[in-house]
Amino acid sequence: MDGITSNRLAAIRESAHSFDVDHEENESERDERAFAVARLIAQDAAELVRESADEYRTHVHGKATPADLVTDLDGLIERLVRQALRAQFPEIPIVGEEMGGDEPECGDCWFLDPLDGSINYANGLPWFSFSLALVRDGSEPIVGAVIDPIGWRVITARRGYGAWAEGQRVTIPERAIDASDPLQGTVVAVELDNQSAWRGLNGIFGRLSERYCTLRVPGSGTASVFGIALGRGVGTLIGHFGPVDHFAGVLIVHEAGGVIMDMSGRETLNPRNSGFLASRDRRCAGALAQVWHEALSELE
Repeated sequence: MDGITSNRLAAIRESAHSFDVDHEENESERDERAFAVARLIAQDAAELVRESADEYRTHVHGKATPADLVTDLDGLIERLVRQALRAQFPEIPIVGEEMGGDEPECGDCWFLDPLDGSINYANGLPWFSFSLALVRDGSEPIVGAVIDPIGWRVITARRGYGAWAEGQRVTIPERAIDASDPLQGTVVAVELDNQSAWRGLNGIFGRLSERYCTLRVPGSGTASVFGIALGRGVGTLIGHFGPVDHFAGVLIVHEAGGVIMDMSGRETLNPRNSGFLASRDRRCAGALAQVWHEALSELE
């Protein structure tokens, strides 16, 4: 697998034959192959992004709102990724950010966001990502692959086998935390609902400020979530879970030793129909969950 290289996503269709097996795969073998293919796809997506010219920003338009943008690069990457996945896993449905798709009631499904943070890309801000996740029975992320905006390296994870970056195991770096308040002197990332603050966010900002905790809005939910695995801040708050945006990042944080918690304070890898947080450890996660709960209670 390490010997397979390509400089375009479509070339993976040719490389797919290198993964052919002469026996019926069991589930573990197929998951291993999915992990390898997802890594290759993300590597080629990263190369395509690095080489992308201004021409990909030529046609930009809004989707749900004028602030929810899509560019030529979004569509190009999604088309090429779909070709690669269908060549290797024709039986697995694909749900994509731009081209949609039907999620099955059970079984495996790929979730793809070709360019998470399109508004940053369209406005020349170099902070956006890519997200590809294989999810089982609608709830359990098995494989995840993303692109790190810093250096365009690929971060991958497989359930139960860890998170990885360029052949090195990813674990959340140690950090000295204030004994009295785990949020004091730290940074917490949040992402908006397109251009708008979601319910409770204003109150969260006020409470974190009082605790000398600084809020950041980077502009890519994918990157803000998996950034916790790389030691970027103590937590990320997301107002609403999106399968195409967040499943890969959620798995990476979990496999790196972090915590995913829904709005009710429950640890989970499937915070569907809910806001959620990713944090470096349970102490920080609990403190952030309390801040969120207090901000919402103030609105009732």
